[in-house]
Amino acid sequence: MPSIPITNYEAGTAMVAADVNTDFTAIATASAILDDENTRTEWCSRYHMDEVGANFINDTFSSIEDSDTTMVVTTNVFGVVALVPNFRISLLGLAFLPGETMRMHFDVNAVAAVPAGANILTNINSDCYQFRFFFRDSVSGVTAAIGSTSTYSTGSRSDHIPASGGSTGGVSRIGQRVNHSYCWINTTGATINIDWIEIRVRLCEVAFLTSVSLKDATFQTFRARH
Repeated sequence: MPSIPITNYEAGTAMVAADVNTDFTAIATASAILDDENTRTEWCSRYHMDEVGANFINDTFSSIEDSDTTMVVTTNVFGVVALVPNFRISLLGLAFLPGETMRMHFDVNAVAAVPAGANILTNINSDCYQFRFFFRDSVSGVTAAIGSTSTYSTGSRSDHIPASGGSTGGVSRIGQRVNHSYCWINTTGATINIDWIEIRVRLCEVAFLTSVSLKDATFQTFRARH
């Protein structure tokens, strides 16, 4: 914000009217650039006093919800979660400025899993499915992944075999509510123009798990400006 000189007085020191007038004149000059955006609850960030058109907290919020259809995932290549509608949120070239944050959250029921072979989930590293966010740049047309993946297992197999009796393999752990969340901070130093953001899903390996079914999903994005 602008540099506003304030005269400090020690206890017992008489105040000088001219100095106080100078202080208030400086505050009044800086306040002249304030506008109605400063009536928001976050006005006290002081950033608004820095320049005309300063950024402010923005509740750009979008969501998709589905509870009527089921998607069967059968490939280990990332594809959009295809419920009704597809889980892609259109942002129409939204300007994602340096330092801004985009919060994304997706959750869904995994209601069925079909293992390969003899209907036994035998590989603790491969009976999994994954979610990941993707976006398209409206200027370059390039589609890219956002952040890392969330991985979920469909089996309860552990990495050890009991000395006698029982078995740790072949038990399906399904009918679970799973989610994928990410806070994407624009640290590029340049504006990113977002055409859309979508959630994609894949199986880790089709050799051990042939399909997972998804149902009853929600997906939200929220852009926050400083």
